[in-house]
Amino acid sequence: MLRKVGSVLFLLGLMGFSLSPALADSSDELKRANKLRCAGNHSEAIELCTRIIESEKDDQRILRKAYMQRAFNYGRLERYDRAIADMDRVVEMKPDRSSSYSARARMYRQAGELDRAIADFSRSLDLRRNAGTLEDRGDCYAAKGDKKRAIADYGGAIEKAALKDSRKRLQEKIDALR
Repeated sequence: MLRKVGSVLFLLGLMGFSLSPALADSSDELKRANKLRCAGNHSEAIELCTRIIESEKDDQRILRKAYMQRAFNYGRLERYDRAIADMDRVVEMKPDRSSSYSARARMYRQAGELDRAIADFSRSLDLRRNAGTLEDRGDCYAAKGDKKRAIADYGGAIEKAALKDSRKRLQEKIDALR
């Protein structure tokens, strides 16, 4: 088996393919950055993500994850302008991914920019309807005092929610607005 793997790697090398050590290193560094974030070491995680972004130019997936990871850490430090700027890059790299818009919308919401949050949640929902995003947008509408739209989104989320506890929580939000 090892001989076959070695032969395949050799042939790939002859054809001009390489297994970049930078890719493996960047992937490992992203895992380390995530551990730092989970441990609350946000400044250190930001520095590590910045190094990954500066050194990794070829792998868009790694770059996107590094920007997203750095944005989450900026958000934890309430540096929303930087968090949103990083999420802008994520959206540019993957404009067809609903989670990119939802993540940026959460940053906007944390920054108090509810209209922009609603716009991004709406774009995310255009790409993929799910209960969590409907609830998030409903929360923004509720915070703006738009009870009718909040209730509509919570109702839509109830229809999509898989868990009984989620449906119960959403119904409680509707009842509180009535």
